[in-house]
Amino acid sequence: MRKYSFIIPTFGREEYLLCAVASINKIEVVNKEIIVVDDNPESKVFEHLDPKIKNMIIYIKNDKNRGPGYSRKVGFLKSTGEYIIFMDDDDFYTATNFLKYAQKIFQQYQNLSFISFNANNYYMKNHNIVQEGMLNRIGLISGAEYLKNFQIVINKPKSTFTSIFKKAALIDAGINEMEIVNDASIFLRVLLVGDAYLSDTIIGNYRIHDSNITKTLSAEFIVENLVEKEKVFNLLKFNNFNRYKWLYEQSKVSVIYFYFNNEEYSKDTAIIKWIQNQEFLVRILLLKDVYISILKRKIKKVIRG
Repeated sequence: MRKYSFIIPTFGREEYLLCAVASINKIEVVNKEIIVVDDNPESKVFEHLDPKIKNMIIYIKNDKNRGPGYSRKVGFLKSTGEYIIFMDDDDFYTATNFLKYAQKIFQQYQNLSFISFNANNYYMKNHNIVQEGMLNRIGLISGAEYLKNFQIVINKPKSTFTSIFKKAALIDAGINEMEIVNDASIFLRVLLVGDAYLSDTIIGNYRIHDSNITKTLSAEFIVENLVEKEKVFNLLKFNNFNRYKWLYEQSKVSVIYFYFNNEEYSKDTAIIKWIQNQEFLVRILLLKDVYISILKRKIKKVIRG
């Protein structure tokens, strides 16, 4: 029987973590392992867990706070499953039979790197569950097509917890050489070595709250993602025009995200430095995007008074 490894980086969110683990245990697959990587060296989480929960997980504690990208890689290196699911500690599953369906799809399409499903947005402030940001393409998509149109024409899966990756594809894609293992970088890497299958089935809830990892990203973290995208750019087999077009479009997503979600955009030195090291056209276009983003934030601030 195929084995599935669930890798969960965590930091100070014990209640959410327990909910995530409980949702995994309800999934109708016996052969699975849950690897929790605690990024808080002072954490007492494991001591507080019920003995039954302790027996269900492999618990690893980092020697210092290193971030979720590092923690995912630690969990991956510890994993023994043929299939990998990277899960944030605040997400949880509502479906129980999606792995059985995924296995049939993997058997049908041998060149798949991953299968992704949909998830609801769960707004914690008012406990509303909303279907938004769903996948806009369903079925088999070649790696080359998805890579070329990633996040621009074809939506990115909402999170890695809705995706099942072949471990062999992750290794072929160079995950062991990645300095950080974060969602967009994971998807881009594995699309270099295989295809994707997207399903419209909703399998869980993606919590949205003030302490979401994606809402607390520093400029340095964004640069780490930009550097990873640059590495993928160097591996692309497109012609030069399409390669640089791809780098600009993918970099723009990360850059705009920072300015859209970060009030303290003055702390963008690392991002500007990275941009200034790019080729002329990419540099000019990204600096234009930065200027427009800052201007929009200033206008909104004035309107709010």
